[in-house]
Amino acid sequence: MKGLKKIIQSDAAYEILDSSNCPGTTWMEGGCAILARALNMYAGYPMYVIFNKEYNGPEHFGVKTPKGSIIDGLKEYKDEFAWLQDFRENEFPRPGELVVIPYVDGMGLGGVEFDEEASAKLANLIKNYSSIRKEVRSVLRETMIQEFLTQDEVALKQYLSMSDEQKKSYLPHEFSYFFNDFLEEEGIDFVPPKHTVPSNYADEPDVEEDMFEADYELIDWLEKNNKELYDAFAEYLFKKISNNTLPIPEQEYPAWSYFDDSPQLIKNQWLIHFTNNADDIAREGFKYGVDDMTKLGLTTSLGEFDKKYGGYNFAYLLSDFPKYSTRDYTRGGGYKYGKEAVVFNASGIKLWHHGDQEPQVIFYGKTATNIIPITSGENADWAIHDKNGRILFENDELKRVVSWLVNNFAQYRKSLVNY
Repeated sequence: MKGLKKIIQSDAAYEILDSSNCPGTTWMEGGCAILARALNMYAGYPMYVIFNKEYNGPEHFGVKTPKGSIIDGLKEYKDEFAWLQDFRENEFPRPGELVVIPYVDGMGLGGVEFDEEASAKLANLIKNYSSIRKEVRSVLRETMIQEFLTQDEVALKQYLSMSDEQKKSYLPHEFSYFFNDFLEEEGIDFVPPKHTVPSNYADEPDVEEDMFEADYELIDWLEKNNKELYDAFAEYLFKKISNNTLPIPEQEYPAWSYFDDSPQLIKNQWLIHFTNNADDIAREGFKYGVDDMTKLGLTTSLGEFDKKYGGYNFAYLLSDFPKYSTRDYTRGGGYKYGKEAVVFNASGIKLWHHGDQEPQVIFYGKTATNIIPITSGENADWAIHDKNGRILFENDELKRVVSWLVNNFAQYRKSLVNY
């Protein structure tokens, strides 16, 4: 955003930064959290961080716009992947696996400083520039926010709609540790770049050593200096992933390899999610979920870290669950994903999961509204209770209970919804 860059590079903006608890820093180094919080205050953009798993803290802050782009102290990136890649290449982060996740209160800051007063002053400075107001309105117009879609659904659809070339483009960075396997299997003779290390003694010759110790550093160099080999490595990885022959755990395969490439936007419809904690979800919302969209292919194998900050969850359209949600009766029958269910309104992305062989809707948990639990009844397998525990309707067929809920929701809404 040109107007924003002009403002944060102004003397007035740097006076705010220098009088904060991060004096003498820049908006990229030290002041990134202050800027992100200011944009959150002004435009309501959610804050995101580049999180270092090894150090258990953020390396850098930014905000996500409604169209799925990321803004930080320097520029606007088209998506989370571009932001992360640029950070790896240009900011020399500490060693450790980096992921992009939303910032939540209580998250360790890892040495990054917040200053609410400075952020409020900067937000007010931004507010007074008419050019920024026009840019924000333009971003909102470009999205489908008015149609119940958030940047999370838009970003996911963009990710799952990538062309093969777009999918290949980031694979060498993601799986750099397979580079030597690639060279060996493809029979490629490659001499890595070297540099000369001066000897400490006059009577000993200088020594030539590999320029890069880490695989990811070599891949960064390849992309800029030997694009033909970089592209060949990308093609090799893409074929391995497409054929499910890359020797990595199944949950580490990119999510796009599990789904079809024709995602469909679902706008504020009734959905059903199976669980063993229906009342908790109805009371507290979808607290847990997977925020990293690249890991959505096989979420059952993910650990607590990947779900504790909330994010994407799975559901069925009401028209799909009767056919796809039940187990094979030769294996005990019942429903595949839980003994209870919640029915709710949300927008999401509908697509076909190749592994599960079923249509699924991926939605962002925090956007779910009108969450109604369906649990066991007194005289039937399934029932809907009001807020005081009184049974409003029960039946042995879940489909009938769901149908009753949808048809009678308007009449019973006040006695059903807790918040």
